[in-house]
Amino acid sequence: STHNILSEDDLKRNVSIVNESDAQPLQTIGLPSKEVFRKIETDEIWERVIVGSGDLDFSGLITRLGMSDWVKHGFDRISETDGICPFCQQQIVTADLITKFNDFFDESYKKAEDYVESQKTEYHRQSENLIKLLTSLSHNSAYAEFYKSDRLEAIIKSLQSFFKSNLLLMTNKKNSLSDKVTIEDGTMIYQSVEDFVSEINEAIIRRNDLITQKKAIKKELPDNVLRTIIFKYRTEIETYCNKRREAEQKAGILKAQHQSLID
Repeated sequence: STHNILSEDDLKRNVSIVNESDAQPLQTIGLPSKEVFRKIETDEIWERVIVGSGDLDFSGLITRLGMSDWVKHGFDRISETDGICPFCQQQIVTADLITKFNDFFDESYKKAEDYVESQKTEYHRQSENLIKLLTSLSHNSAYAEFYKSDRLEAIIKSLQSFFKSNLLLMTNKKNSLSDKVTIEDGTMIYQSVEDFVSEINEAIIRRNDLITQKKAIKKELPDNVLRTIIFKYRTEIETYCNKRREAEQKAGILKAQHQSLID
């Protein structure tokens, strides 16, 4: 049965386990859920138009002209201008005007602004953690046998490019709250990471099982080696056996003919 035949890689791993007197189990890789990232990427805040309160005498003009972000950036600099308007450079900034600005950029606006910043910060933190995890894996020789290095390198580069793009979009939103931004969907790339890590973890679990079954593996190793070799070269072996049978049959015929001549 082919079910009982080990692959060459599994066979090599068995030999390695048997020959390693101090073989120790390895920890599987803990990967953050893709929902950590998807929750932030799908947040409605990115496509929400965020402007100040609309009940002031000049708020309609600001909103109508789409100047909410521009006015906010200028307003943030009023304290540095000694009463000089950051827009027209005239000495017209009064306490009443500052009050109106404060009312326009009210508490809900500031909360939305802080929320955008916190979401971007958390996304950056989580993305860095994932990149660090995969990079540390690439530097850990104990895990090198379980994956192809070029595949891991490609995954890390794809993630870096993807996160850079989304973080730029989030920065654009922070700088211009009234604009809508569409954050890229990372479902596919996260799934590729999960599949990659799952394959490694499955191999680690098999290896750890081998360590606990070391005595039985050592006893069965000669038979397993023979079965694997026979399976690998079965075509050549069958061809050889068929040719040998044909040769033996021909030899038998010739021998019988020779015997009949003698008789």
